[in-house]
Parts: sequence; C-alpha cells; structure tokens
Amino acid sequence: MVSLKPIYLGDNTLLFRGSPTTLVYIDGEEAYVIDPGYPSSRGKAIRKALKRNNVEKIVAVITHGHPDHIAALETLEASRVISHPVEKPAIENFTYRVFSTFSLPLHKWLPLLLFEAGGYKVDEIIEPPACIGELKIFPLYSHTFGQIGVHGW
Repeated sequence: MVSLKPIYLGDNTLLFRGSPTTLVYIDGEEAYVIDPGYPSSRGKAIRKALKRNNVEKIVAVITHGHPDHIAALETLEASRVISHPVEKPAIENFTYRVFSTFSLPLHKWLPLLLFEAGGYKVDEIIEPPACIGELKIFPLYSHTFGQIGVHGW
C-alpha cells in the first residue's frame, strides 16, 4: 500500500502529493476526489484517509484519461466516476487509451508505458461549463481533447 498523508488546505479540502497531485473536496459525508492518481494502491490510501474524516460516499472526477490519473480508481471504490464524454473511451478501454496517446497500437508487454492502468467504468459524463455540487467544471484546452479543470474552494 502507498503511504499517503493528506495535507489539509482548509476544513474541507485535502491534497495528496503524487502523480498527479490529488485534490479532495469534502461536502458533508461525500467527497469529490479529483484525479485519484497512480499506482492502483493509492485509491485504498485515499479511501482510508477519507474514512477518518467520516466520508461515506466517494465521487471520482477525472480531468482526463491518462493512466497516471486513473489507476487508483481500481481501489478507490468510488460510488460514481465522472468525466468529459471525450475522455470516457480512454478511461474505460486500455487499447483505445494507448492508441489515442501514441497513435499506434502497443502491447502491454512492451516496456514503453510509464504508467499502466486498466479500464474503469465512467458512470456520468459532464460537459463544461457545469457544476458538480459546489465544484465548477471548466474546459482546459491543452493536454487532451476533453480535459477539464475543477475549481471551487
């Protein structure tokens, strides 16, 4: 298990360092986990920290479908996973993710992938501008076609 100690940015906002930095906004018994990160065991560490904060329900908000942003979905046990519709195929399908990143098929056994992640079901899509609870979702035209930004604390 990855040892993660959250940094408290306020009463209801936590930061977990790593790849990538994960922000968590706690709204009562529900937490919004922005990009759970990598490796897969990181999700379990985040979940454990949230349990100490009396969080009953976890919602994962994925900014884009790169593996270092989604691998921890495997152990996070989120009740919902939310992404932009353009990013949904990359989150759900390893082969699509690799092809859309490298423009050619790669096999899992090739030592070219820095980060590995399986496919994870997206439960809800969101198109910016939009809101998830008190969080504002906006487009980020940069890293991937459907990347989103999250603001609200």
